[in-house]
Amino acid sequence: MYVRMGGGLNLGFATANAEYNGAEYESSGSYTTQIGLGWNLSSYVRTELDFQSSTFEFTDLEDLSASYQTLGSMLYFDFARRYVNTGDVVRRRSFVPFMGVGAAFGAYRFDGTDGADGFVIAAPRAVLGFNIMFNDLIGLDVYYQYQLMLGNGFGWGNDASANSISNIMASIRANF
Repeated sequence: MYVRMGGGLNLGFATANAEYNGAEYESSGSYTTQIGLGWNLSSYVRTELDFQSSTFEFTDLEDLSASYQTLGSMLYFDFARRYVNTGDVVRRRSFVPFMGVGAAFGAYRFDGTDGADGFVIAAPRAVLGFNIMFNDLIGLDVYYQYQLMLGNGFGWGNDASANSISNIMASIRANF
């Protein structure tokens, strides 16, 4: 079992542009925070429940912002076994790459008139990254996260749509 806490920065160039009055605006200065609780199912597979909160600012839109909060579930696949038997000695790997797939649901809010507020589903949600263990209990995860957000639109005055959100994330993982 483990807990995770961390955050990340939104990649504006890899995130869908928000629409406002017929024009599109790239996200900038946007960030995400995350907490999670996970279980190791085997040497290569683990699962996690998490909560994410994101805040978006947009280029050339100083007075308008957006946010979303989601509850999600992920299934992770480690590309290397964490503990390796070498004869009678068990050694811990310090570097383990991983990938994950999952989904989330929640709500987002675009502040201001005609914001595309409401229920959102992040499916699929995918990550690709690596873990560096400092000791048997504490490690650092660094990863790219992609989410396809299905909801009321991404911006102000939008209809239902699907929009991608990309983040670079870092989190501390504490095993117990």
